[in-house]
Amino acid sequence: MSAALIEAKNLSKTFPGKGMFRKSRPVQAVRGIDVSVARAEAVGVVGESGSGKSTLGRLMLGLMPATAGSVTVDGRPLSDFTGSEWRRLRQRLQIVFQDPYGSLDPRRRIGSQIADGIRLHGRGEAAEQVTALLNRVGLEAAHAQRFPHEFSGGQRQRIGIARALSTAPDFLVADEPVSALDVSIQAQVIQLLADLRRDLGLAMLFISHDLPVVAQLCDRVIVMYLGRVMEEGPARPVFHRPVHPYTRALLSATPRLDAARRKERILLKGDPPSPADPPSGCVFRTRCQHAVEACAQAVPELAPFGGDGRRVACIRAAEIG
Repeated sequence: MSAALIEAKNLSKTFPGKGMFRKSRPVQAVRGIDVSVARAEAVGVVGESGSGKSTLGRLMLGLMPATAGSVTVDGRPLSDFTGSEWRRLRQRLQIVFQDPYGSLDPRRRIGSQIADGIRLHGRGEAAEQVTALLNRVGLEAAHAQRFPHEFSGGQRQRIGIARALSTAPDFLVADEPVSALDVSIQAQVIQLLADLRRDLGLAMLFISHDLPVVAQLCDRVIVMYLGRVMEEGPARPVFHRPVHPYTRALLSATPRLDAARRKERILLKGDPPSPADPPSGCVFRTRCQHAVEACAQAVPELAPFGGDGRRVACIRAAEIG
């Protein structure tokens, strides 16, 4: 694998508890995660709502401080960047948000919003670049004079992508970028992201709960549950020969993925535990059909499995896989 463009080591984020009448427990949103993304590589992050996917993306961009661990860009910690250096770094790291309606200023023309990054970072003539960016994402130059409410959801997400590209970034976090769109529009936006990644050599962290989309777009995948990584590795072996019981359950609920090998759906027991009160040992054990007493004793190490580049956090991986 190529050297990492951006890398997180032992990354953790704990949010303080909130309560009007009594203090509640802190929430451990991300716990001890290692992840790296090489240049031009796409890494998918999947898991149920509340698994910590979006928090991980924001930590890697430096949009919120980590409780523990570090993030480095080209081997240099984010904490080392200050002043003008941080401004240049911000140009290289961008995000596409989930909500194409709430992420744009309704009072400003979209051309002006796309031009903000161009002007802020001194990247030359804004009008020409806005036109080029609109064309690149499948819109027209005349659209620059319109307001957000004049566009469909899919068009707004294209505008959001154009805005993210306005600084010519190296790394893009796409945080559930198609979850708010109709299925037919989702496919178009996913194809656009795939084309941009190929044409521009973008590194990408693609956050989604839609496994077939991640399988289509990403080279590697990270499966998260309650702030921890359950399984990670190259997308093909993880999706077609899943080992961790949680990965298997997610895939069994996705009928569109590998229909020829479809198996009976695995129903998880109960609801996910509160991140403010996670189970001891393996955080997935309270919903796992393979759990044994030992699963409650210690947090399982994310260890190499199968010789295909993946790692699995399960003490029974050898038996299950």
